[in-house]
Amino acid sequence: MRKTTHLTLLLLLLFSGAGLFAQSNQAKAKKQPANIKDVKAKVDAYFKSHPEEMKEEDGIYSQYKRWEWFNEQRVMPNGDFPSPAVTWEEWKKYARSHSRVIASTSANSGNWSFIGPTTTPGGYEGLGRISCIAFHPTVANTFWVGTPAGGLWKTTNGGTTWTTNTDNTLPILGVSDIAIDPSNANVMYIATGDGDMGSLWALTNGYWGDTKSVGVLKSLDGGATWQPTGLSYPVEYTYLIRRLLISPFNHKVLIAAATDGVYRTNDAGVTWHKTQSGHFIDLAFKPGDASTVYASTWDDGGNAQVYTSTDTANSFTQATNFTGVERIALGTSAFAPNIVHALCADAANRAFAGLYVSRNSGVSFDVLYPSSGMNLLANTYDGSGTSGQGNYDLTYLMSQTDTTTLYLGGVNTWKSTDAGLTWNLNTMWTAYSGQNPNGVITIHADKHFMANDPHTAGTIYQTNDGGIYKTSNGGTTWTDISNGLAISEIYRIGTSATNSNLNIIGMQDNGSRKFDAGTWSYASGGDGCECIIDYSNPQNMYASYVQGVLYATTDAWATTSTTISDNIPGNPTGSWITPYVMDPVSPSTLYAGYADVYKTTDKGASWTAISNNLTGSSTTLNTLAVAPSNSQTIYAATFDSVYVTSDGGSNWNSISNFSLGNPKSYIAVNPTDPLTAYVTISRYTAGEKVYKTSDGGMTWTNISGSLPNIPINCIVYEKGSNDGLYVGTDVGVYYTNNSLSDWILFSTGLPNVVVTELEIQYSSQQLRAGTFGRGLWQSNLYDFVTGIAPQADKDNTVRVFPNPTKGAFTLNISDFKNADKANLYNYLGETLKTIDIRTSNMQIDLSPYADGIYYLGLESEHYTQMHRIVKLN
Repeated sequence: MRKTTHLTLLLLLLFSGAGLFAQSNQAKAKKQPANIKDVKAKVDAYFKSHPEEMKEEDGIYSQYKRWEWFNEQRVMPNGDFPSPAVTWEEWKKYARSHSRVIASTSANSGNWSFIGPTTTPGGYEGLGRISCIAFHPTVANTFWVGTPAGGLWKTTNGGTTWTTNTDNTLPILGVSDIAIDPSNANVMYIATGDGDMGSLWALTNGYWGDTKSVGVLKSLDGGATWQPTGLSYPVEYTYLIRRLLISPFNHKVLIAAATDGVYRTNDAGVTWHKTQSGHFIDLAFKPGDASTVYASTWDDGGNAQVYTSTDTANSFTQATNFTGVERIALGTSAFAPNIVHALCADAANRAFAGLYVSRNSGVSFDVLYPSSGMNLLANTYDGSGTSGQGNYDLTYLMSQTDTTTLYLGGVNTWKSTDAGLTWNLNTMWTAYSGQNPNGVITIHADKHFMANDPHTAGTIYQTNDGGIYKTSNGGTTWTDISNGLAISEIYRIGTSATNSNLNIIGMQDNGSRKFDAGTWSYASGGDGCECIIDYSNPQNMYASYVQGVLYATTDAWATTSTTISDNIPGNPTGSWITPYVMDPVSPSTLYAGYADVYKTTDKGASWTAISNNLTGSSTTLNTLAVAPSNSQTIYAATFDSVYVTSDGGSNWNSISNFSLGNPKSYIAVNPTDPLTAYVTISRYTAGEKVYKTSDGGMTWTNISGSLPNIPINCIVYEKGSNDGLYVGTDVGVYYTNNSLSDWILFSTGLPNVVVTELEIQYSSQQLRAGTFGRGLWQSNLYDFVTGIAPQADKDNTVRVFPNPTKGAFTLNISDFKNADKANLYNYLGETLKTIDIRTSNMQIDLSPYADGIYYLGLESEHYTQMHRIVKLN
């Protein structure tokens, strides 16, 4: 949930210096903030004079910090904001130059599969934001939903199961509205991008949307493939489309409400014409009328209005003269076709600004429920309070069978049964009795869309920041039908070393979740951040909230949870995603990075600072790593500087003046050599992506190779390998080792999505990836040579399958638990047999061998191959 207070004042303070508010709506749609340093300076000054707003849980300060966390890592080297198209363009450039490699189906390119989450119990918990819904014109229980960062999803059984095919077919994974041809459901249109301007739009003033729009796309095969229409934007323009309607009378006529105007086509999308300028946010046809169209605008200056067309959107007339209104949602009903309602949010506090009604098809409007009544857009159970979130979540629905039943959605859902004269709370965002004393049914906060089921009278659907819900009894009960949607935005992940089926993830706006043997369960709320599972006892787990709030449990969140960051002296504030790590030798010892590094040896009961004014300012650390072979060696970094200690924190070496790009996003340390470490770089500086030090940070070598010029978010070193490295980027995963001359794409099966963290689960030999929009994924580790593919069954028998392209080989088996794979070819194991693997199917029994990771060697006079085998018991 997001609460907003005095947001207009803050926006004016942030951007008035750049003159952005003086621009027209169309100009603003193209305009980017000049430089992130300017934005940060103005924001810091604002919150310094408004400290009370920093304390609001999930309020405007949280909105800003989310935005800052994501974008500070993705600006140009000088701090300027890049074109929104830069990531996709750089990826295409890489794909063109590596087309032969990318086209390969080699096992060495990864074999990613989805883990989750796709289940939620509903209520306060959720999976991710959904923007819109559209129904099959003739088949009940078949409908589609669009997400702001996870693509288009379809159900054919009323939400019992869901599927998507937009992971790799669309360059933009955002879908803000859907239009289906009423006469042929195979003809579909989608408005791309994030039409509600994103959870973080408020402080960007034009840099809108979690995803940007490329316009309207069209499918002729039910969504299997998509083609651009005549309404196609260069993505760098940052235009967005929120509503897309198809005429029920002429299926070649479509109307789009966009940030720069209303567009219309009368040839099924071939050509489009702008018929009205302005930032339009909602559209509605008059029921039963081919000519009358209503449209409403969004305006942060308070000049949002309703417009009416009587010639099928060829021209519009302003129908209202509202003042102080920022956003308007429209409602119509076939039961009363001459009536149209306008739900308004004010520009000052995003609170309720009145509900208006027109009884003459939009010619004039009167007050139906005044702004002096309850604040129906507040997060409170009784409509008290002066603020709301009507700029971000605003939706309205009228009954199609009577004139008295109405629903509106903001943070919560409200219902009227007397045509809008009085309102009652229908759903609440929390079950906590202090904020929900009447026990109103709880479903996730922040409503984005409501719709009547065209096939089942009385059934309505609602989408929100947690997923999609439906009711068939007037809102007495709501059913969450989100299960099956893989749309979670993950910040960080934690993987168990002892249980291959145990993970924990931190998700934006949907808390931290534990995954255990196929079941997801709730751990903590709010924005879930970094997570850790104790490698010696998986009952001990750690989760976190933004800016360094750390939680601990000793029973895997069954009953216990303590806020261990409360025990840190001075209660410091950390980065949005505050780094903390577990000591590789002593699991009771943890290190947490704020402006200084703190250490606990008793699982967080007490903490001691092991640095003194490390960053030299209020700058906070954003990554932290402890050398696995010597926990006295610790690496830490802000965006600008790296700090290293080799004596457990008594002395720190600040490394800021060397050829290493900014900002530093992640650190990994060689597990056998504390002086060898790797740092990844985000932002857009070509050729500066990954650096290596072999002397504890004194000198650095650029090992970026031909990695694409996109942000590198994380790195993990595969222990026991010949320097095997995996990096997660804004578009997929890449791999290299000492046997390769360059990085290779390691993303087969993985959607085109931001990868925020990577971890290795060694007992199952799996690489895990947290993504920002498509949940948690895993792949087998890279098999660094090609050839036959041995595998170990549960009975610990290895079967070497025939390979028609190879000849006679001598098979060796070696245990490399304690050996460095860099010395692989110099290490001889037990010679078993010489076979011709073109015809033979060799079996090897591992039972007599000790537990560990084994390597099968295939040696011939021409070359040697080695394959990893894991003993499973």
